[in-house]
Amino acid sequence: MSANNFSTMSVNVSQQTVWDVLVDRIVHPERYLTGVLESSIQQSGQVLIRKMRTTLGEIIERIVIDVKNRIITSFIVEHPEYTGMTVNKILPTDEETGFSLIAFIKNWKPKHPNLEVHEFTSLKEELLVTKKIAEDKK
Repeated sequence: MSANNFSTMSVNVSQQTVWDVLVDRIVHPERYLTGVLESSIQQSGQVLIRKMRTTLGEIIERIVIDVKNRIITSFIVEHPEYTGMTVNKILPTDEETGFSLIAFIKNWKPKHPNLEVHEFTSLKEELLVTKKIAEDKK
């Protein structure tokens, strides 16, 4: 069974503020994901490698940052049980509205057919934490 989830949420701050928070999620995932015990950036730039020790085991990800389109895509490079990717993006809105719309997409697949996908946080929880942190920056 795979976890293929999509969730959106409006945030009452500018797109730039939301983008700053999404980038902060890369460097400090433990602020946003309760299952992250520690993390480190192994390689930086527009494409970076992040290593995390989590309640689901160690995860190494290749993260692609598309600044122009405001999309961050994380691909699982190494994990004992899962393959897949997650996407965090800001959806286009009229900046004059004073809010932003963010979307989180998760597509994780177990490496073994009988394995269930377990998550340390749901996408909804991730969005709520991200929203709160972004709105607290007002």
